[in-house]
Amino acid sequence: MRKSYLFAAMLSVSGPACAATVDFEAITDGPVAEGIDVGGILFSSALGRGLRVGDYSPQTIGKGLLVESDSEGNYLKGLIVGGATFLQLSFGNDDPSFTNAGDLALLKLYSGAQLVSTVSVLLNRDDVMNQTIGYSGNFDNFPLPIQMRREAHLRAVEAH
Repeated sequence: MRKSYLFAAMLSVSGPACAATVDFEAITDGPVAEGIDVGGILFSSALGRGLRVGDYSPQTIGKGLLVESDSEGNYLKGLIVGGATFLQLSFGNDDPSFTNAGDLALLKLYSGAQLVSTVSVLLNRDDVMNQTIGYSGNFDNFPLPIQMRREAHLRAVEAH
């Protein structure tokens, strides 16, 4: 079964010189380019295709960044220009029809190629953007898949 997952409406980020909330409200609905710069964060997908902006309520609050082809291993990646010291993502789209009890949202934080931390949150599987995952510490990039405990592949969630 094919399902797309969303990453989206707002991210709270703090860096050496600033704190910011990033959202997708000013971006035109539809496909967006890989490496799109939103508030100093370059967003891309693991497969290099399938990014799309739109309002997918209640899985987003406002506009979200959709990452298509998750069944093929696609998920969101972010690169924070200049690095950051804090990241908090709100997420949902953890539809019980496409997830299993025990599945996790898995956030890995890197400084360059060096893994600095891994944070996980158990999915509540209600298909609504009402959970958060975050990290405090120095990092500059992150992938955000959902770790499927009962399946061999990864799926991504929407973040905001």
